[in-house]
Formats: sequence, C-alpha cells, structure tokens
Amino acid sequence: MEVLSEKSYTSYSAQFKLDVLNYMNNNGTSPNKTAAISNISSPGLVRKWRNQFETGGIDALKSKKKGAIEHG
Repeated sequence: MEVLSEKSYTSYSAQFKLDVLNYMNNNGTSPNKTAAISNISSPGLVRKWRNQFETGGIDALKSKKKGAIEHG
C-alpha cells in the first residue's frame, strides 16, 4: 500500500508565476504550451494565474499560507 506524502502539491513563487505569464505574453504561446515548456503539470494553473494577475496584480499571485496563525 502506497502512503501519500502530506505535501503532494508544488508551491510556486509569485516571481515564477510572473515569469511564466511574461513568457506567455512575450511569445504568444497558449496556456497549454506554456505549461508544458515551464514543466507545470496543469495548463489550468497557468490560466488561473493569468486571471489572478489580471484582477489583482502581482499581489494576487503571492501564495496565501493555509492555516497560518499570526500571534501578535
């Protein structure tokens, strides 16, 4: 029986996401082709980043830490 790792997803930095979107814009590649070139498993992720960037700019690309609790 295989045991799945707790962290089975890849976390991408905002800079990486921006670089991917810039590449796609500059080269006119589709999200599918851009994902393949950038070694991203899902083209849907590239489309999601593009939508986030169009609506919220660079701040929207920064990953939100899940379950993080700030103590003040």
